[in-house]
Amino acid sequence: CMCHVGYTGDKCDEEDRSISMTIASISNVKVTPIYESGMVDIEPTTDSKKYSVCLSGMSWRHSYLEGEYEYLQMHNFYPLYKSKFQSSGNYYHILWNIMDRKWIIKPVIGGSSYSTMCTTDNPWNKDLETCSGNFGGSGVVTYGSCPQSARIRTETNDDNTFISEIDNDKETEIEIKQDPYYIGEYAEIIIIGALIIAFGCICAVLIVSYRKRKNNDINKELVKNKSMDNNNDENVLNEAEIEDEQVQETKITLETEMSVNLR
Repeated sequence: CMCHVGYTGDKCDEEDRSISMTIASISNVKVTPIYESGMVDIEPTTDSKKYSVCLSGMSWRHSYLEGEYEYLQMHNFYPLYKSKFQSSGNYYHILWNIMDRKWIIKPVIGGSSYSTMCTTDNPWNKDLETCSGNFGGSGVVTYGSCPQSARIRTETNDDNTFISEIDNDKETEIEIKQDPYYIGEYAEIIIIGALIIAFGCICAVLIVSYRKRKNNDINKELVKNKSMDNNNDENVLNEAEIEDEQVQETKITLETEMSVNLR
């Protein structure tokens, strides 16, 4: 058997203080992490062009994601952007998925589900503008604020209105207007509802036409049966008249024969 340090003997019950060990010590060494090229991006400042992102040209399926996004924090070594508008009561975020190496847009930072994504050939892609034409199949991504003409939903309030900044004599005024495109995020639901209503109307027309045609067929059958019944009644009357005539002829013949016999 093997004894613990400081003990010896057959039963390891004899102390041996002559054995010594070197105590390991930890020195304060500054370690600089090594990152792959392109893995880490710098945090944008308020005066940086990359401080905000404009997303436009999305397909109707993802049109509710269009608008301006602003830098919120660093996430997975890349900037994370939060929308300056709300869609269905939710803010959306553009962030870097370090596991799958792609940019994604989602309402919450955590979790695995997302609204749309952008994959690129480069495993580390710090340039979000390369996602143009890739987000939602057609979305255009540009750094900087959205142009005035495209700032339809740059700022959205809870009452479905948006705020647009207007430069008037070098003074910024805030004008609240009704968002004419706010219904865009419900476009899919509206289209599906319209298709369901149209399908229901077509089915109703077909059912009414079928029932009308069925009723016409039934009426024709009744008229035909009634006509046949009338013909049958006429035939019966004719037969009855013929029988009456035959009876009269037979009666006359018998009366004639009896008169002859009496004579």
